[in-house]
Amino acid sequence: MADKKRRYNVWETKNGHGELLLYFVTDRVNKDEDEEGYRTVAEFPISPRHDKDEQARRAEDYAEYMNKLLEAAEQAYEHNKLVNILKS
Repeated sequence: MADKKRRYNVWETKNGHGELLLYFVTDRVNKDEDEEGYRTVAEFPISPRHDKDEQARRAEDYAEYMNKLLEAAEQAYEHNKLVNILKS
């Protein structure tokens, strides 16, 4: 995973009948990967209160937010490396 840029994505979980149960946000590259080493950072279950369209939108918004945080952290890391080089 060191070669790949980590990114958060939205995946679905369905029951045995194909009924959508929830959306989840994770940093897995594809859904079939082993879950070990990957994080599920949020789950958005389908319910009478929150329909699938609303939950899909919320999950996509959260994944976008997490990706922006990740990008900001990467930029801060690079900035700190540059500052350390300039100090030495």
